[in-house]
Amino acid sequence: MNNNKLLLGVAGGVIGLVILIGGGMWLASRLGKPSGNAVAATEAKVENVKYADNDTLVSENIANRIAKVEPDKLIFDGNVNVSDLPVGKPLLFPQKAVRRIREVIRENGKTVILTDKANLNEVITDGEFNWNQTFSFSKMGRSDLEKIRPYFGGVALAQSGESSDGSGVSFTGEINEWNVTVEITPNSAENRLNVMIEATKGGTARSRIRAEGFISDFRSQGGLAYGGGELENFNYQEEGLQGRLHVIFAAVELGADEALFNIPAEIGIPYTVGPIYMEAKLKANLRVVPEVRGGASAQADFTVNYSGSRGFTFEGGRVTSMGDLNDQDVAVTGETVSAGMIATGMGVGIEFPRLELAMMGETVVPYLSLDNYTYTVYTPDPPCQEGGMRQRAVVGLTLGFLGFEYNRESEIWKRERITELPNSHCGPRN
Repeated sequence: MNNNKLLLGVAGGVIGLVILIGGGMWLASRLGKPSGNAVAATEAKVENVKYADNDTLVSENIANRIAKVEPDKLIFDGNVNVSDLPVGKPLLFPQKAVRRIREVIRENGKTVILTDKANLNEVITDGEFNWNQTFSFSKMGRSDLEKIRPYFGGVALAQSGESSDGSGVSFTGEINEWNVTVEITPNSAENRLNVMIEATKGGTARSRIRAEGFISDFRSQGGLAYGGGELENFNYQEEGLQGRLHVIFAAVELGADEALFNIPAEIGIPYTVGPIYMEAKLKANLRVVPEVRGGASAQADFTVNYSGSRGFTFEGGRVTSMGDLNDQDVAVTGETVSAGMIATGMGVGIEFPRLELAMMGETVVPYLSLDNYTYTVYTPDPPCQEGGMRQRAVVGLTLGFLGFEYNRESEIWKRERITELPNSHCGPRN
């Protein structure tokens, strides 16, 4: 590694994991499945909608027979008469797709429409679409908890009984030689979900990561407005998200594994706003990479508190970022140090919560993301022991489907804190 500092995520990584388990598994539990789609409580309001022409909106009787939507075709559940639908004209199949018909064929006794793409503003000229969603993690019942199967990549943890306080559930399993335990406990009195995660390798005296914290209930809201076939406004915001996490980790002689965990995970949340089918995806990207060799060690003790909002408004061809850190604090609550004869460190990095939003199968928000990056690092020459945390909220928009050529990233906010231990000589920072 030469003498370059090794920057590795710790507390931010596990706080993302707490949120993923707290949010993603609750959503999955509503369908009684370990992963996949789920339903959030959604309120929608649709006003003053006008379509491009009298035959633009396809009847629900036809649209409801669509069994599968693919990028270049619509596959029906049987033989369906679609001879009255115009060819080559932008059509809105309510809560399914926006397409132009290229050709109608029969495959295996089923009607199949071969299609070309069309944009939403080609079928909706005027209208206001608004929605609100509530994520109530704290109201999970015992039956919901018992349906949960936490997944770390392709590895599922098995339910192993009650949580330590008897009011939640516990899950255990082995991931890449790490023994992992997860406890989940709803707290309706404080409108939050408590989560504990512990992972050990080679016994608790060798390597151990423990995180205890909570994620609060929160709301999201969005809006879309058209006038005269032009996109007038598109907005989305999350509000009331709060969390707290206390993280302790320690490692001795782990070696230089490429990755202990490398986990992309997602939960889909489908819903409808009038004729528009939407799907929000909550995603997480988790990675653990140690660099602790031959007698070296790394340990850290952090407490992270988070309260804030994030979102955007697109209007007049410009994006205005919305959101702030109402309260964010990173405290070193115990000893934080890495030590060895070479540069050394260990930790977990996370991008979460990462939201993606699609309308009628077309992605319009590739990411609304919070990057959490906390590290501990040691270099022997010069002797430097430090740790810190960096958080950055960003949004990316791709609005071609909505009728506006826009494909950019905007920063909502960022925050950084670095703690250098006494008697360190870390030198100037870039």
